[in-house]
Amino acid sequence: MKKLIILIIILFLSSCDPGYTLSYQSLPPQYVQKEIDRLKGDVYILDVRTQEEYDTGHVKNAILIPEDQLLEKAEEILTDKDKNIFVYSGMDNKSQKAAKLLISLKYHYVYDFGNIILWEGEIEQE
Repeated sequence: MKKLIILIIILFLSSCDPGYTLSYQSLPPQYVQKEIDRLKGDVYILDVRTQEEYDTGHVKNAILIPEDQLLEKAEEILTDKDKNIFVYSGMDNKSQKAAKLLISLKYHYVYDFGNIILWEGEIEQE
């Protein structure tokens, strides 16, 4: 019995990676803009809305991966799991769902800044 408990503890500890966060963080858009500037744009800005919504206006340099396609495309497009990822959506909670999914895929630094309507920075249109 003692050996079994030790084995379970070893397996649990070996599966824990202190480099990974356990949850995403919500940040106000104003703070996100400062972080993007501070990091000289070396971040992923992820728009998880539909193509149609993206085309009406999106954050400059945002990558579009609709929330319903994120599981299939994230690791192909967002190749650096150590890079900060700032996620937003529209008038829904897609950014929260996307942030949780990215954490489950072992992305380290995931930040949800919610609704694009609150963004004060540059907006591009297709």
